[in-house]
Amino acid sequence: MRATPEKLEANRNAWRQLFPRVEAVLGLDPAEETVQLFAKEWVLLAEVSTGGDSGIQAGAIKAWKDHQNWPLSEQDALLDRFGLDSGGDRDASLQRLKKLAINRPGDRSEIPRGSRWNTRRLAQQIIR
Repeated sequence: MRATPEKLEANRNAWRQLFPRVEAVLGLDPAEETVQLFAKEWVLLAEVSTGGDSGIQAGAIKAWKDHQNWPLSEQDALLDRFGLDSGGDRDASLQRLKKLAINRPGDRSEIPRGSRWNTRRLAQQIIR
């Protein structure tokens, strides 16, 4: 099933809202409750963004590793998805995104086992 334009826009908005919150907690202890919550949101949003398809997830990771070679228009589109300004200092904005991609607080392993149904439901609430 294809996502509707409304769902795609909701997804973009969710990333734009989550990015600065996650960026703000990068220096905190990963075990802190707030960091864990944002990590779960990040993982869930990534799942929703790729439809849970591991092939798409792997492709996105592979593409990200080559982002410095992307055309400027594609780099700008990526920054826009996260609500970052590409019109100013593109390199600084890409560095912010790169720092977060490398150091994001948590991964799938930090979501408790057996909570997949609940996390899917939470993901649907995040992206209304």
